[in-house]
Parts: sequence; structure tokens; C-alpha cells
Amino acid sequence: YLDGFDADDDWYLYSTSKSIAAYFYVSNNQILIGTERLDSAMGVIPSELSAKVTAARILASGVAMIWHGLQGNPKFMLDAARMQAKAKATIGEEINRHELMTNFIFALNRARQYKSAAQVAELLIKEPVQADSIEGLSEAYMATTFNELNNFARAETLARAALANFDHPVVAQRGGLELLIALSGLGKKDEAEALMVARNWKHTPADLLSTVTNQSILHAEALLAMHRDEAPYALALMK
Repeated sequence: YLDGFDADDDWYLYSTSKSIAAYFYVSNNQILIGTERLDSAMGVIPSELSAKVTAARILASGVAMIWHGLQGNPKFMLDAARMQAKAKATIGEEINRHELMTNFIFALNRARQYKSAAQVAELLIKEPVQADSIEGLSEAYMATTFNELNNFARAETLARAALANFDHPVVAQRGGLELLIALSGLGKKDEAEALMVARNWKHTPADLLSTVTNQSILHAEALLAMHRDEAPYALALMK
């Protein structure tokens, strides 16, 4: 459906449809197709400023930030952020720095660029939370970063901070899973198992090796197995 618009008829509709399509493809790791759609979206935006030009630039630059983040290109991600900030400035809007940096950490985590994500996290912790930010989301994403860097104590603190503001379903889910991994990494077996029971996350050996597909639960169980000196089982779970 999104491919059905023609630039000659309406450049704005064409550019918007290509940006949205690029987001879908990039989010599903179809990077080459997403790149082509994003190039098409940017290629038809006129140079003369107007409300539609600004809107199209904001949308395309937002997708570009995600694209560069998932590719592990923090420099280009920052360039896209600057492009978006400049476009928003023309209509008197400011970038929500807290939200932007939270999105950077999410994208860098997805690209497995955890050291870069940790560098952004150190800056984000000092950044004031703005009123339109989702409470707890940044802490949940930062907990992911530090779990992947094996800094489980810090991840536990961040996950618990996220869950103190768990009204948003994404925060509740992600914060809970990161807390589970952190507890498992620290060898807090009883707390980890109690959390799995409370959240109805299956963790019997039969389920874990056959039907469970949640990577966070498998990660946590592998860490617990390592604390029990069950290396072969831990390896099977990681595989």
C-alpha cells in the first residue's frame, strides 16, 4: 500500500509513505530495502522551506536516527539528530533531549554497541526528565546496557528504578526482564525464581529447552545455571 504513491502527484505523500515504509523495513532488519525507501523519502523533499518540508524532514531524520543506531553508527545518528533539531527549530520546537538519548541507548543496544550505549547512559543520567517523557523507560533501557556489560549490580538498581514507575506496559515488561537478568547474574536465585513465578514466566527445564523463546528469560536461566556450576546446561540455554 505504501509503495502505491507517486512523487509526481504529491511529493509530500510520497515522501511520508517512503519514510514510514523505511521504518517498517529497518525495524525488521531488512536494512537494504529500508535504506532504499529512506533515500527515496529524502530525495523528493524540496529545498524551499514550508510546513510540509519541515514535517517531511523531521519524519525522515527520525527514521535515519533509528537506521544509524541499529547499524552501530553513533556519529551518523548524531548527525541525523542535529538535522531533526534544526528542522524543529524552524517551527519553534525543541528536541526532547532525554527522549532522544533514551532512543539512542535503545538503538545502540539493538546494534549490540553496549560500550557506546553506556557512554550515552552516563550522560543521560544527568539529563533532566522532561514532562512528556515516559517515566522509567530510560532506566529500563540502561538496565539492558549494563546487564550486557555484566555490571549486574548497576543493572539491578536501574531496573528497580524503572519498575518504581511501571504504569507504562513497555516499562513494566522490559524493567521486569532486566531485573530478572540482573538478579540471576548476581546469583540471587530465590529472588529471580520468585519474580518468574509472579510474572508467570515459565522456567522448567523442559519448557526452557523447547518452547520458551524469550531471550531475556533464557539469558537469566543460563546465568543461574552457571552459578550452580551446570556449564553444559548453561551452554544449551545460551544456544
